[in-house]
Amino acid sequence: MRKLQYLSVIKKKAAETSKSKLEHLLCNATGEFDVVSANKSLTFYSQSGDLQHAREVFDTMPQRSIVTWNAMIAAYSNWNMISEAFQFITFMHSSNVQFNDVTFSTSLRVCGRALSSMSGKLIHVLVLKSGHLFFKLVGSALLYMYAKCCEIEDGKLMFNELHHRNEFLWSSMLLCYVECNLMAEAYYVFVKMPKRSVVDWTAMISGYAKSPNGYRNALKLFEMMRMDGEAVPNEFTLDCVLRVCCAMGHFSIGCAVHCFLVKSGYEHECSRSGALISFYCSCGSMHDAERLYEQMDKNQSLSASNELIGGHLKSGDIQKAESIFRNMPEKDAASYNIMIKGYAMVSRLSDSEMVFLDLPITTLSSLNTMISAYANSGEIGKALELFEAAKGEKDPITWNSMISGYVRNHEYENAIRLYSAMHRLSVCKTSSTYSSVIHACASLGTLKQGQLIHAHSEKTPYSSDVHVATALIDMYSKCGSFEDSREVFRCLTSPNVATWTAMINGYAHHGLGSDAISAFKLMLHSGIKPNAATLVAVLSACVHSGDTEMGVRLFRWMSQEYGISSSVEHVTRLVDLLGREGMVHEAEKVVRKMGIVADRILVASLMNAGRFPTEETTRMVRREMGFKKDPGFSWIC
Repeated sequence: MRKLQYLSVIKKKAAETSKSKLEHLLCNATGEFDVVSANKSLTFYSQSGDLQHAREVFDTMPQRSIVTWNAMIAAYSNWNMISEAFQFITFMHSSNVQFNDVTFSTSLRVCGRALSSMSGKLIHVLVLKSGHLFFKLVGSALLYMYAKCCEIEDGKLMFNELHHRNEFLWSSMLLCYVECNLMAEAYYVFVKMPKRSVVDWTAMISGYAKSPNGYRNALKLFEMMRMDGEAVPNEFTLDCVLRVCCAMGHFSIGCAVHCFLVKSGYEHECSRSGALISFYCSCGSMHDAERLYEQMDKNQSLSASNELIGGHLKSGDIQKAESIFRNMPEKDAASYNIMIKGYAMVSRLSDSEMVFLDLPITTLSSLNTMISAYANSGEIGKALELFEAAKGEKDPITWNSMISGYVRNHEYENAIRLYSAMHRLSVCKTSSTYSSVIHACASLGTLKQGQLIHAHSEKTPYSSDVHVATALIDMYSKCGSFEDSREVFRCLTSPNVATWTAMINGYAHHGLGSDAISAFKLMLHSGIKPNAATLVAVLSACVHSGDTEMGVRLFRWMSQEYGISSSVEHVTRLVDLLGREGMVHEAEKVVRKMGIVADRILVASLMNAGRFPTEETTRMVRREMGFKKDPGFSWIC
């Protein structure tokens, strides 16, 4: 109790005293400097986020132990002040202070968070010289650093050199592969592990849950875990499984997991974490989500509040989202970020700006969110201002937000230019980086630039990423190198609906309608359900191949078989198909029956298909269907 009172006195008086007086506060009752008390006060300041006073304590100390230095590095790292943490590591090394296993571990994790493999490798050299490699803290931190920096081969080499592998190192290697989304390699390590804890099972389930292609594997592994009995699922395991159920829309399985949570006594933890509320929101059961939320202690349900706000925003109820946000007793950066995104989604950018300005502390994640909000709203200039204001604090998400913003606003040259700067500065790229910039290349038709970026991606764990592959298939197809599209598709082990759609589009774009329809049938045979974009692509293929029967049948099946409502794009393709086959009246009936507001492309398709005998007939059809002629847009076919 006395120590706590002593520390509270330090905190209270530090704000109103000079460094000379602070020196006095760090002395014991006999007037001698006490390094232990000083370290505790430094830690106290850093944990409360008062790094200015923590640094003042450090600078005032006449003597410092290794604990003092480690506490300062950890403080900067924990509060995401990465550049300051690096400066302190350099300062410590230049002061000839001997690093211990905690110093190495913390420093390597700083390198990992900064995605700086060069700095990490320099510290790895110091580790080898010091003989600390076999400390479990250091070994796992090295694997963490290499995983974060996507230097998986170096991590694997280091792991293989360690002959005395304990459970901690096995788990670290497993997490290394999971972090890089190399689930086949992760599963190999998982099977070879002499003993698996609940953390290892959860890591594997979580890894599969990160990829749409891994959802089924995540559920299978969860079932294996329950049958095996080696480890009992905890709240984190069940949290992952619930999020998989969210993504797959498996309402019945999710409800069964909820029952398991109740029986296991984890319902409160998973409700508080927001997983249960996220599940019910994703499945459209807002009533159940609200009922759960009402049962919670609002002072202990920050994540749950954030999930419910997100659920209301997705369902279009911004008033309820605002109400929860305003009434939250406590908010974190995620709370503000969700509202910034939500306002931007409904074109209320000024409200997004107000929320951003209300942030107690502007975090990098909030900055990234605001950059995306500006870009999504077409304010690319303001997005660039924020991007440049980040200076040395940018992370890959900052770069990705700006690149995707340029692409969304059709500034493709700027997107490629920014990617080149990112590559030159050795900033770690992600799946989002490659897919966005490849899309820019596709839009510009710059095949050589696209091939260069493809070569860059081949050197990373994202070479087989389904999102990158989809972008590559689309790019090669649009740039006239369709054989390369086929090759990328052939190399994929688990293509998703977007990949199949890109491939079908490619066939249709190159006039290979029959091949496109064959690809569609293969997709159905593999158990993948089409989406609205897939059916647009297949209808386009039917137009190119003249397969009227297939096109009409598919159009009729859309709602019954696949639960997809017809859009203007679908009707336009069908009208084009019927018109080319001389079935003008059938095309006209389709448009009348749909009762949709026709856009310019649909009108053009019907008029071009019509081959109406006279101009008067064309005008009559136009008037009857409520089509209004645009200036300079002729109805004469």
